[in-house]
Amino acid sequence: SELVRYLDDRFFIGGGYRGQIEDYDKGQVIIPIGVRLGEDDGLTRNFLRLTPFYDLKTNEVGLGVNLEIKF
Repeated sequence: SELVRYLDDRFFIGGGYRGQIEDYDKGQVIIPIGVRLGEDDGLTRNFLRLTPFYDLKTNEVGLGVNLEIKF
């Protein structure tokens, strides 16, 4: 689950958790950060999203990158 808040019409930041609720100490804490690249069409697309995470099981950090474009 995650929550994001748009800071203006383009930029957003949030926080969340990826994993099983019953194994909360084995999931990942995430901080989604992103920017909308095109017009807002009411759907979640046309964005670049960076998701730094901390893995609670392995004590490692990482970065996920999503680029979604509507053609």
